[in-house]
Amino acid sequence: MFKSISYVIKENCSNFYRIFCIAKYELLSDMRDSKFGIFWNFASPAIQVFTYWLVFGIAWGRKAQTYRGITVEYLPWLVVAFSVWWYIRPCIVDGCSAVFSKTNVITRMKFPVSVLPATVCLRELFNHFVMLIITFVTLILSGWYPNLNWLWILYYMFCAFMLGEAISLVLSVLTMLWRDVKKF
Repeated sequence: MFKSISYVIKENCSNFYRIFCIAKYELLSDMRDSKFGIFWNFASPAIQVFTYWLVFGIAWGRKAQTYRGITVEYLPWLVVAFSVWWYIRPCIVDGCSAVFSKTNVITRMKFPVSVLPATVCLRELFNHFVMLIITFVTLILSGWYPNLNWLWILYYMFCAFMLGEAISLVLSVLTMLWRDVKKF
């Protein structure tokens, strides 16, 4: 088992430039299909967060929560939690079909299949950067100013990428065996 895991890690490391190029191409092709392009990368999460805030924060009257002497308003809490979800969800959903959607490419040429889920995670990392910008702006406007602890975001991003990559690898293989995995 560890031999297989080390092989996949080596394959991903040796093909990092290929992963980067495929992720960049897929991201740009998604933007090319839209009239407003990159604007939707900012607008879509902002609209969704604003809607959740209006419904659950304003209409339902969510109050600030206090934990261990730290009081957090609903909007900063929502934006931080939503930024994590905005990255993990597409990694899982799109990662399921990462291999299956590229069967025409991998059957025609020698291609390292294990890099395909990594392309999905790397492509979604750009959208995650956009969501993090929205998160930082919201936190600063809410009175949470940057300090040294904000450097932990680098560790979080590494761990989130690895989690998304691991789940995508497993689910993409299972989707090739049983198509119902993606629907589940």
